Amino acid sequence: MPYILLSSDILMLAVFLLRMKTLPPQIPLFYSFPLSGERLADSWMIAFLPVLANLFFVVNVFLFKKFFNGNDFARKIIDFLNGFVVIAFALIFIRIILLVT
Repeated sequence: MPYILLSSDILMLAVFLLRMKTLPPQIPLFYSFPLSGERLADSWMIAFLPVLANLFFVVNVFLFKKFFNGNDFARKIIDFLNGFVVIAFALIFIRIILLVT
């Protein structure tokens, strides 16, 4: 599972570096807000997505080791959840970058 996280981080970094010069100063990061300027955030705030993906991954692994160590069913659920979180955050990151450039 850490390989998926590392691959996702490398992919997000590569997409960001390739599109960095064409990024506008503000990007639509907050899609849950109504249509207005509130959706926009500074382009450096896109870095929160990989940080949050890594944080959720680490927290899930910590919770598994703390409370469910040795439970195969819980391990499968945590692995699935970690995979979903990492892939979802990577897709959201890439979609935002590709939409604004």
